[in-house]
Amino acid sequence: MRWLALVVLGGCGLGIGGGYVGQWRPRDQVDFEACLLDQAGGCADTKQVVSHIPGRRFWGALLELPALGAAQVDHGGERSTQLHAQAGLEVLRGSGRWALGVRAGMVNNARTGEGRGGMPLAGAATLFPIDVIGHLGVIDQLSVYGGAGVIPLSFSDGAHTLLGGRVLAGLQLPLNKVQGAMPLVLSLELDREYLHLDRPYRATGVAGCLGVHF
Repeated sequence: MRWLALVVLGGCGLGIGGGYVGQWRPRDQVDFEACLLDQAGGCADTKQVVSHIPGRRFWGALLELPALGAAQVDHGGERSTQLHAQAGLEVLRGSGRWALGVRAGMVNNARTGEGRGGMPLAGAATLFPIDVIGHLGVIDQLSVYGGAGVIPLSFSDGAHTLLGGRVLAGLQLPLNKVQGAMPLVLSLELDREYLHLDRPYRATGVAGCLGVHF
Protein backbone atom coordinates (compact mmCIF):
# COMPACT_ATOMS: atom_id res chain seq x y z
CA MET A 1 0.00 0.00 0.00
CA ARG A 2 1.15 3.53 -0.81
CA TRP A 3 1.16 4.76 2.80
CA LEU A 4 3.59 2.04 3.92
CA ALA A 5 6.33 3.93 2.08
CA LEU A 6 5.86 6.84 4.52
CA VAL A 7 7.05 4.96 7.60
CA VAL A 8 9.79 6.86 9.40
CA LEU A 9 11.93 4.99 11.92
CA GLY A 10 12.68 8.12 13.90
CA GLY A 11 11.20 7.04 17.23
CA CYS A 12 13.22 5.94 20.20
CA GLY A 13 12.46 3.77 23.20
CA LEU A 14 13.77 2.51 26.50
CA GLY A 15 13.37 -0.97 27.98
CA ILE A 16 13.96 -1.85 31.62
CA GLY A 17 14.15 -5.32 33.20
CA GLY A 18 12.56 -7.92 30.93
CA GLY A 19 11.44 -5.37 28.36
CA TYR A 20 12.60 -7.61 25.52
CA VAL A 21 10.53 -10.79 25.91
CA GLY A 22 12.65 -13.75 24.88
CA GLN A 23 15.93 -13.06 26.65
CA TRP A 24 14.82 -15.21 29.61
CA ARG A 25 13.33 -18.14 27.67
CA PRO A 26 14.71 -21.68 28.36
CA ARG A 27 17.84 -22.56 26.39
CA ASP A 28 20.76 -24.96 26.08
CA GLN A 29 24.20 -23.46 26.70
CA VAL A 30 27.61 -24.90 25.78
CA ASP A 31 29.75 -24.75 28.93
CA PHE A 32 32.96 -26.02 27.32
CA GLU A 33 34.25 -28.27 24.55
CA ALA A 34 36.57 -31.20 25.28
CA CYS A 35 39.09 -32.59 22.79
CA LEU A 36 40.41 -36.19 22.69
CA LEU A 37 44.03 -36.05 21.52
CA ASP A 38 45.49 -38.63 19.18
CA GLN A 39 49.12 -39.84 19.17
CA ALA A 40 50.15 -37.02 16.88
CA GLY A 41 48.77 -34.43 19.25
CA GLY A 42 45.84 -33.62 17.04
CA CYS A 43 42.18 -33.59 18.01
CA ALA A 44 40.75 -37.02 17.23
CA ASP A 45 37.30 -36.32 18.67
CA THR A 46 35.46 -33.48 20.35
CA LYS A 47 32.66 -33.44 22.85
CA GLN A 48 30.56 -30.51 24.03
CA VAL A 49 29.38 -30.24 27.60
CA VAL A 50 25.95 -28.61 27.47
CA SER A 51 23.79 -27.42 30.34
CA HIS A 52 20.10 -26.55 30.21
CA ILE A 53 19.14 -23.11 31.51
CA PRO A 54 15.46 -23.02 32.51
CA GLY A 55 13.24 -20.06 31.82
CA ARG A 56 12.92 -17.53 34.61
CA ARG A 57 10.24 -15.19 35.84
CA PHE A 58 10.73 -11.51 35.09
CA TRP A 59 9.13 -8.10 35.01
CA GLY A 60 9.79 -5.26 32.61
CA ALA A 61 8.80 -1.83 31.38
CA LEU A 62 8.80 -0.36 27.85
CA LEU A 63 8.76 3.37 27.20
CA GLU A 64 8.17 4.82 23.71
CA LEU A 65 9.36 8.40 23.10
CA PRO A 66 7.63 8.19 20.54
CA ALA A 67 7.27 5.57 17.80
CA LEU A 68 6.78 7.20 14.38
CA GLY A 69 5.18 6.09 11.13
CA ALA A 70 2.13 6.66 8.91
CA ALA A 71 -1.61 6.01 9.09
CA GLN A 72 -4.39 5.63 6.55
CA VAL A 73 -7.45 7.37 7.98
CA ASP A 74 -11.07 6.97 6.86
CA HIS A 75 -13.35 9.56 8.49
CA GLY A 76 -16.90 9.65 7.18
CA GLY A 77 -15.84 8.31 3.80
CA GLU A 78 -12.96 10.78 3.37
CA ARG A 79 -9.56 9.10 3.22
CA SER A 80 -6.13 10.55 3.84
CA THR A 81 -2.59 9.45 4.70
CA GLN A 82 -1.28 11.07 7.86
CA LEU A 83 1.72 11.16 10.16
CA HIS A 84 1.22 8.57 12.90
CA ALA A 85 2.99 9.01 16.26
CA GLN A 86 2.47 7.08 19.47
CA ALA A 87 4.02 7.32 22.90
CA GLY A 88 3.30 5.19 25.92
CA LEU A 89 4.43 3.16 28.88
CA GLU A 90 3.91 -0.61 29.12
CA VAL A 91 4.48 -2.63 32.28
CA LEU A 92 4.69 -6.39 31.81
CA ARG A 93 5.20 -9.57 33.78
CA GLY A 94 6.26 -12.91 32.36
CA SER A 95 7.96 -16.26 32.64
CA GLY A 96 10.33 -17.83 30.11
CA ARG A 97 9.15 -17.01 26.61
CA TRP A 98 5.73 -15.58 27.64
CA ALA A 99 4.63 -12.24 29.10
CA LEU A 100 1.48 -10.20 29.61
CA GLY A 101 1.53 -6.41 29.73
CA VAL A 102 -0.68 -3.34 30.13
CA ARG A 103 0.11 -0.20 28.12
CA ALA A 104 -1.25 3.33 28.52
CA GLY A 105 -0.32 6.12 26.17
CA MET A 106 -1.21 8.58 23.44
CA VAL A 107 -1.66 8.19 19.67
CA ASN A 108 -1.67 11.18 17.32
CA ASN A 109 -2.73 11.08 13.67
CA ALA A 110 -1.68 14.46 12.26
CA ARG A 111 -2.42 16.14 8.94
CA THR A 112 0.60 16.54 6.67
CA GLY A 113 -0.92 18.61 3.86
CA GLU A 114 -4.10 19.77 2.17
CA GLY A 115 -6.91 17.84 0.55
CA ARG A 116 -8.68 18.53 -2.71
CA GLY A 117 -9.30 22.19 -3.47
CA GLY A 118 -7.03 23.26 -0.61
CA MET A 119 -9.43 21.90 2.00
CA PRO A 120 -7.95 20.50 5.26
CA LEU A 121 -7.43 16.74 5.35
CA ALA A 122 -10.07 14.91 7.36
CA GLY A 123 -9.52 12.71 10.36
CA ALA A 124 -6.74 14.31 12.43
CA ALA A 125 -7.14 12.86 15.91
CA THR A 126 -5.48 12.45 19.30
CA LEU A 127 -6.31 9.27 21.19
CA PHE A 128 -5.51 7.98 24.68
CA PRO A 129 -5.69 4.15 24.54
CA ILE A 130 -5.26 1.52 27.25
CA ASP A 131 -4.20 -1.88 25.89
CA VAL A 132 -3.68 -5.41 27.19
CA ILE A 133 -0.83 -7.08 25.28
CA GLY A 134 0.46 -10.66 25.12
CA HIS A 135 4.11 -11.32 24.19
CA LEU A 136 5.89 -14.42 22.89
CA GLY A 137 9.66 -14.83 22.56
CA VAL A 138 9.98 -17.03 19.46
CA ILE A 139 13.77 -17.20 19.13
CA ASP A 140 16.69 -15.14 20.47
CA GLN A 141 16.36 -12.65 17.62
CA LEU A 142 12.56 -12.41 17.35
CA SER A 143 9.72 -11.62 19.74
CA VAL A 144 6.11 -11.06 18.63
CA TYR A 145 3.10 -9.55 20.42
CA GLY A 146 -0.55 -8.71 19.95
CA GLY A 147 -3.38 -7.21 21.92
CA ALA A 148 -6.51 -5.12 22.13
CA GLY A 149 -7.70 -2.20 24.17
CA VAL A 150 -10.16 0.59 24.76
CA ILE A 151 -9.86 4.28 23.94
CA PRO A 152 -11.65 6.03 26.83
CA LEU A 153 -10.87 9.51 25.50
CA SER A 154 -10.09 10.95 22.07
CA PHE A 155 -10.33 14.24 20.18
CA SER A 156 -10.86 14.84 16.46
CA ASP A 157 -11.52 18.16 14.67
CA GLY A 158 -12.99 19.82 17.75
CA ALA A 159 -15.16 16.83 18.71
CA HIS A 160 -14.45 14.28 21.42
CA THR A 161 -15.71 10.84 22.34
CA LEU A 162 -15.43 8.44 25.25
CA LEU A 163 -16.08 5.40 23.05
CA GLY A 164 -13.33 3.79 21.04
CA GLY A 165 -11.18 0.71 20.69
CA ARG A 166 -8.18 -0.69 18.88
CA VAL A 167 -6.30 -3.88 18.07
CA LEU A 168 -2.56 -4.16 17.48
CA ALA A 169 0.20 -6.56 16.52
CA GLY A 170 3.94 -6.16 16.39
CA LEU A 171 7.40 -7.67 16.50
CA GLN A 172 10.75 -6.92 18.11
CA LEU A 173 14.08 -7.58 16.39
CA PRO A 174 17.27 -7.33 18.49
CA LEU A 175 20.16 -5.93 16.46
CA ASN A 176 22.80 -7.43 18.75
CA LYS A 177 23.04 -10.32 21.22
CA VAL A 178 20.20 -10.32 23.74
CA GLN A 179 22.46 -11.78 26.43
CA GLY A 180 24.88 -8.89 26.07
CA ALA A 181 24.73 -5.56 27.83
CA MET A 182 22.08 -3.11 26.59
CA PRO A 183 20.68 -4.89 23.50
CA LEU A 184 19.48 -2.55 20.74
CA VAL A 185 15.96 -3.56 19.65
CA LEU A 186 13.96 -2.52 16.58
CA SER A 187 10.17 -2.61 17.15
CA LEU A 188 7.57 -2.52 14.37
CA GLU A 189 3.84 -2.23 15.15
CA LEU A 190 0.59 -2.28 13.17
CA ASP A 191 -2.66 -1.09 14.74
CA ARG A 192 -6.32 -0.49 13.82
CA GLU A 193 -8.29 2.23 15.61
CA TYR A 194 -12.08 2.71 15.86
CA LEU A 195 -13.82 5.82 17.22
CA HIS A 196 -17.53 6.52 17.75
CA LEU A 197 -17.84 10.07 16.40
CA ASP A 198 -20.58 11.88 14.48
CA ARG A 199 -19.06 10.25 11.39
CA PRO A 200 -17.41 6.77 11.42
CA TYR A 201 -13.68 6.98 12.13
CA ARG A 202 -11.27 4.20 11.19
CA ALA A 203 -7.48 4.38 11.05
CA THR A 204 -4.77 1.84 10.26
CA GLY A 205 -1.30 2.84 11.40
CA VAL A 206 2.19 1.41 11.24
CA ALA A 207 5.07 2.70 13.37
CA GLY A 208 8.68 1.91 14.18
CA CYS A 209 10.85 2.49 17.23
CA LEU A 210 14.52 1.85 17.98
CA GLY A 211 15.18 1.26 21.66
CA VAL A 212 17.91 0.41 24.16
CA HIS A 213 17.08 -2.27 26.76
CA PHE A 214 18.80 -2.47 30.14
